[in-house]
Amino acid sequence: MKTPSTTPPRSRRRWLAGLLAAALALGGSLTAAAPALAADAAVPTVTATEAPREGGTVTVTGTGFSPAAPGVYVGLAPAAATSFYLSSSLLIDTVWVGPGNADELGDSGRTAPLEADGSFSIEFTVPAFSDETPEYVVLTSKAHGQGFGDPSQNTRTAVPFAEPELEPVADPQLTVTPATGIDPAVENTFTISGTGYVGAGAASGAYVLLGDAGIWDGSGPLASAGWLAQGWVMPQQIQGGAFTTILTVPADSFDPAGDYVVATSAAHGLSVTDRTLDAFQPLTIAQPEPEPSTPTVTVSKTSGLDPEGETVTVRGAGFAPVAPETTGTRPPLAGSFGGAYVVFGSFLEDWKPSAGAPSSARKVDQQKWVVDAADAAKIGGAAAGAVPIAADGSFEVELEVSAFDAALEDGRFGIYTYPGSGAKYAPFETETLISFADETDPGTDPGTDPGTDPAAQVKLSVTPSKNLDGTKANTLTVTGAGYTGPGAAQGVYVLFGESKVWNGSGPLVADGWIAQAWVQPSRIVDGSFTTTFDVPAGTLSPAGDYVVATSAAHGLSATDRSLDAFAPVTVASGAAEPGTPTAPKPPVQHPQPAAPAPSAVGGSLSWGVSASFTDYITDRIAKGSITLDGATRGADGAFQFGQSGGSFDQATGRGTAEYAGAVRFWGHGGQLDVTFADPALRIVSGSEGILSVVSGGTRIDLASVDLAEAGVSRSGGATSFAGAPVTLLESGEPAFAGYYNAGQALAPLTATIGSPAAAPAGDTGTVASAASTAGTAARDVPAAPPATTGIELDDATLAKLVAGEVVTISADGFEPNETGIHVVVYSDPIVLDRDVRADADGVATWTGALPAGLEPGIHTLTFQGSITKGVQFTIAADDRCAVDAATLDWAFKESFTSYLTSGIANGDWVLGGGAKEDGGLFTFAGGSGAFDPERERGLVSFGGSIEFTGHDGALDTTIANPGLEFDGTGAAYLTLDVTGTTQEGQTVAADGIRFAVLDLAAAAITRDGSGLTASGVPAELTAEGAAAFGTYDAGEALDPVGFAIPVAADCGLALAAASDVDVEAAGAGIGADASTSVVSGSTFPWALIWAIVALAVVLAALAVVFEMRRRRRLAAASAE
Repeated sequence: MKTPSTTPPRSRRRWLAGLLAAALALGGSLTAAAPALAADAAVPTVTATEAPREGGTVTVTGTGFSPAAPGVYVGLAPAAATSFYLSSSLLIDTVWVGPGNADELGDSGRTAPLEADGSFSIEFTVPAFSDETPEYVVLTSKAHGQGFGDPSQNTRTAVPFAEPELEPVADPQLTVTPATGIDPAVENTFTISGTGYVGAGAASGAYVLLGDAGIWDGSGPLASAGWLAQGWVMPQQIQGGAFTTILTVPADSFDPAGDYVVATSAAHGLSVTDRTLDAFQPLTIAQPEPEPSTPTVTVSKTSGLDPEGETVTVRGAGFAPVAPETTGTRPPLAGSFGGAYVVFGSFLEDWKPSAGAPSSARKVDQQKWVVDAADAAKIGGAAAGAVPIAADGSFEVELEVSAFDAALEDGRFGIYTYPGSGAKYAPFETETLISFADETDPGTDPGTDPGTDPAAQVKLSVTPSKNLDGTKANTLTVTGAGYTGPGAAQGVYVLFGESKVWNGSGPLVADGWIAQAWVQPSRIVDGSFTTTFDVPAGTLSPAGDYVVATSAAHGLSATDRSLDAFAPVTVASGAAEPGTPTAPKPPVQHPQPAAPAPSAVGGSLSWGVSASFTDYITDRIAKGSITLDGATRGADGAFQFGQSGGSFDQATGRGTAEYAGAVRFWGHGGQLDVTFADPALRIVSGSEGILSVVSGGTRIDLASVDLAEAGVSRSGGATSFAGAPVTLLESGEPAFAGYYNAGQALAPLTATIGSPAAAPAGDTGTVASAASTAGTAARDVPAAPPATTGIELDDATLAKLVAGEVVTISADGFEPNETGIHVVVYSDPIVLDRDVRADADGVATWTGALPAGLEPGIHTLTFQGSITKGVQFTIAADDRCAVDAATLDWAFKESFTSYLTSGIANGDWVLGGGAKEDGGLFTFAGGSGAFDPERERGLVSFGGSIEFTGHDGALDTTIANPGLEFDGTGAAYLTLDVTGTTQEGQTVAADGIRFAVLDLAAAAITRDGSGLTASGVPAELTAEGAAAFGTYDAGEALDPVGFAIPVAADCGLALAAASDVDVEAAGAGIGADASTSVVSGSTFPWALIWAIVALAVVLAALAVVFEMRRRRRLAAASAE
């Protein structure tokens, strides 16, 4: 239980000090004798140490004071005070310094000794500097009212405040290692150091980001998406404005042609509004060694040539020297660039010198030798066929082609190039087949009838492609080049299966393939791509004739043949007997292809991941976003992915369907950054599937899919599963950053397995983000009342106000229709309303009641907006019932405590001061205070605290000393002290705020003579609570509250009756002392004097007795 302080609150101390000083001054001024003149009297001098600007202790030293009784009063007051007695109403603390006094706080106030040499030393606590009270003074005067007649001990000394510390000016400077020569092919770890990260912009720490310089240049709010790496330097990690952190960027993340920077910004909400920490350090990416250009050849005419002879023009490019591979090994160009032979001839299919083909595989009819111009003479000049090659490796020659008789029996007419002078370099080996009139175009796939224009330059390769072992699983890597032009606008279909399925003679046939994939346009770089096929064991037969084929995608697969290409794949048939001749394989007779079957329905996958997870990402805790790349979000909120390929067999219902696209979940300023990419659904049985995704660069099995509970349908060559339950696997836990455990039910999944297709229509890009909280922070209120006049109240309204009843109060002078006017009551500020509105005439009106916990004494009600107005009133003690055994039960907010202990926050809570917890319900006992059960008005306070921590210390907030406040109008509040650091790094120190408003009307409440008991009381966060806690907006529902407030049947706290004070004894004592100071023979009306003196003594005694009784009650409550 919170132990009440034995020192009265400031408002009461000021009221009591003023009352005592006024009473004593009145009595003393009427009884003091004229001072005797002292010869060579010392001059009283007071010095005070500098006061901390935030408030604190000062030491006051006095010298030269008279050491005689009664000593002096020493008081602390605002600078408006002129002297001790005349400004007694302004005193905030008083000490009686006298000979023989003890240094203590007694029932009658503070005392301190006055030394025999007239010196003393005491301490005062000075409030914080404010614009309303920028200076305080120490006042002294002779004690017991004798200072009125004897001003010799009067002093007035200013208490200096410490000069304000200059706000540090941010001057962010960055150093990054490494910053130059960064190898994009490897993982890079960057050490980033900053200096000059100070000032208000550093309150929440700093974001450090690394990525493309075009993402953000500091000209506006920080862009949060698209960075390669980012981190948050928390405020406590910045020491003296300096920090060091590390960012790691995976291999192959940098584009050598790109511009990259390391950037910094103020963190959290300041990243939108504060530009003082913006800094940039450019990075230089190492440029790769230029790769040799790929040699290419074009021939002016390749078909319908005259068999009797015709001249064609051959143009080459990219035939630049690549030493030592293209260096000649035979004279006359041994040791020099060997150039290239450009020939027309009849070559066998396997003709290349680099592959070891003998010269007999090549029958040359016409030949040119392109060489450096300087070497042309060495080989006999133009007469010997020498043709100069340009410095960039280009050339142009003319060749006479004809169907010459010496052609090889199995040879193919064509224009061929290969290295000269004995060099062997495969890229120089090119083949451009030609055909003569009355001959068949050889095509691109051996055994096919129609051909394709070789000028399209589409090249397709497969690894491995020969002698595959059909009894084992095989992975085929397919690489394509030259896939450019209009035909590639929608990507490329890549298919693997038997060659009889389709040979390019018409629209692509969709059915019958073993595997197929869709290479999206974004994955074709400079006309090149790579993809893979997984072929299960037992799929391939030695008797089969297999090919990998490509086609333009989507609708172009029916109309555009520019990307048709074929690469044969052979299957090993086993070794033949040694010496046994192998029977020649008859040529494959491909049947005339039938009309193409309609394409299967396009495949797609729709999955919402988890509603609770996606909601969490965009709430006020994570404050994140959801971004899609290559995927879409449907109207139902599910994420949609288009099918990209797979090995699913519609006949057996087994295999894998692969989908393309990614969804990224980002929050907590980058501390949470999860991406699920390229999902795949693996069907392992009729009732079970496995959902896998790429997360963190690695494919993982994320969840099991219960196909037995799904709706299954088959139509248009596709299989669909609808509403299949999805359950997180243990292997998928890391993908959710520890937020979920294995067994967690995720959103149901719907998938169609058909042909490659784009994602269904829907939203893309950033599809969800946390709502802006700009402008929701509560405005600070002054610690002291900014005005005490300006509000006029009639007697009836004033009486109702101080009685705690609902009143309506108006104040004029505000801006027409002004909003956001605060209503605040002092001494300690309590905000009663934050959104009072003025009418068109500038009149603001508030209806409400005062808080129940106001102490007896003088208070001020203020209206604060474009102007401030106030009114002072006095609260008298009432007869509310004493409470000393109240209880409070509250779970705070279950979603917050669950989040706190999740793998994201990695936090916990610690109980203190007697607070207890059972199953997430926090309990507080021994509540004490005062409560009027008839009016339901009062304040009950509890001891105990809960410290919430998380995010490695970034969140550290304590709620303590809860209270239940009932204002007598049916309204009730849960009050709290809130201190520490919010999860955004903001420091908070708020005592006794109305944290939540309680809805008593919606609760189960028992009212009887023994008190008030309630359960399930709805609680809603107030604006003050939202500003202090920093996680939720005002109006957020908290967990319900339960409480019990027992009171005695005959309760009552009446003020002490006048009979409690021994007025006669007190009066006699003062009178006896005073009589000795009266000048004899005076004709002053002594009866009136003694009546006034007695009245002053009674007032002082009543004040002291009231205070002593209050302390005894609090001390008793504390002891219990």
